[in-house]
Amino acid sequence: MRRLIYRVRRASRRLAWPWLAALVLTGAAAAFYLALVRPAGQALAAKTQRSAELHSQGVLRAAQAAELDPGLQLAHFYEQFPPRASAADWLEKVNAAAQSSRLQLMQGDYRFVAGGTRLAQYQITLPVAGSYPDIRAFITAVLAALPTASVDKVSFDRQEVGDPVVKATVRLSLYLRDEP
Repeated sequence: MRRLIYRVRRASRRLAWPWLAALVLTGAAAAFYLALVRPAGQALAAKTQRSAELHSQGVLRAAQAAELDPGLQLAHFYEQFPPRASAADWLEKVNAAAQSSRLQLMQGDYRFVAGGTRLAQYQITLPVAGSYPDIRAFITAVLAALPTASVDKVSFDRQEVGDPVVKATVRLSLYLRDEP
């Protein structure tokens, strides 16, 4: 150990400071590469390979799904929608979303529109009053609670610029499975 210390001191006296600093920085760069960069590169390569494997499996699943009978695919599509008989349950979720967003539901217009398909459309027009962030939270909550709903139209009305209460009319469509 003493010999090593002696050799380092002797070499430091012979070398100029810039050369000694360059030698220390080169050693630090090599240690940084071996400790951090190389393992990160290996982890990236492993994740890239796993991603390619998952992608190829997804392509295979898509190809298998395409081979299914189109009639079965259509039947599966319609099964994703709730039945028409459960409309009251879904409307309760709309009301709960309004209450959780601190909105005042003044009145509502509910219309059932029968299309020529196996899907029925329930149009809901709700005039609400509250703050703008509360109205946005309501719309977000409705879309999260009702996966087969869509926002058709939103119109805002504020009497004065500084008025904290905004009146809005929100028109939603809820799509239900129309079972014979």
